[in-house]
Amino acid sequence: MNFIVGSLLNQLQRKNPQNYNFVSEMMRNNGNPDAFIKQIFSKASPEQKQAILNQAKNYGCPNEVLSHIQNLR
Repeated sequence: MNFIVGSLLNQLQRKNPQNYNFVSEMMRNNGNPDAFIKQIFSKASPEQKQAILNQAKNYGCPNEVLSHIQNLR
């Protein structure tokens, strides 16, 4: 696991253990994260969505991944 993913998972584990367990299980089973991302973004305000994307970008998330996330509906 790379440093970025590990750091984000550690933050998620501290802030939302239930979602951390969900993501961890999905990763172990090679699941598609799109459904999870859609669920998170459906409950977030536009400001929260932008903050999430900014944080991912600051962690080095590639622009094509950020674009993919923004285009999920």
